[in-house]
Amino acid sequence: MEFSDDVLATLTSSTFWRVYTFDESDGFDLEGEADRLQEQVGELDLHFPPAASLRLTLNLVFDIGMYSLLLSSTDEDGADHPDDHVDSADELGYWDQVRWAPWCLRWEELRAALAPLPAGASADLALLLLARFVGHGLDESAQLAERRQDITAAFERLGLFHGADAAEMATLVLSEVPEPDYAWQRDPKRGWVFGGDYPCYSHRNADHGVFPFDRWAEYRRSLGLD
Repeated sequence: MEFSDDVLATLTSSTFWRVYTFDESDGFDLEGEADRLQEQVGELDLHFPPAASLRLTLNLVFDIGMYSLLLSSTDEDGADHPDDHVDSADELGYWDQVRWAPWCLRWEELRAALAPLPAGASADLALLLLARFVGHGLDESAQLAERRQDITAAFERLGLFHGADAAEMATLVLSEVPEPDYAWQRDPKRGWVFGGDYPCYSHRNADHGVFPFDRWAEYRRSLGLD
């Protein structure tokens, strides 16, 4: 991933991460800082490495606090497909402050999507950005704790947060579903699905008609996942 100077400066600021995680602790002016980010860099589309003809795109709109993960098409050279702009890409999940359905990725999908990136700042930033959309089920508490250590380490390598502050930010970036019965299950038709009795915190289940299961299966195969 390559970032322009102004976008890189934004992503490597602690303010961005507090806005991105809706962190209002210690009197942080979330609304004001979000408006300032919108004025400075505007709406952002961050593109992750392509896998065959598909890639993940993160759309960030700061002044309304809407952060959406999309599956979009690319040309053979990895450029965005001209007929598949962000407005028409498939939405996988989203965060906002009023309602949210973000949890749409499995951890191994995140790792596979970022595998082409060499170790360094861009890889750490990509990990932190996508981790916000990884869901952990009721049977993954040990894995969640371990993966939060990875997130904490990435924050510290980037010099954004340290010690207890980095660990606290890791709990916001890699957060738990606010329902105790969520779990990953294999569906014979849809592949991996995520949900519980109240299914609305994830689109990746049979109760919603918006998740692009067929296209996602194609993307997983391109990543080398079954």
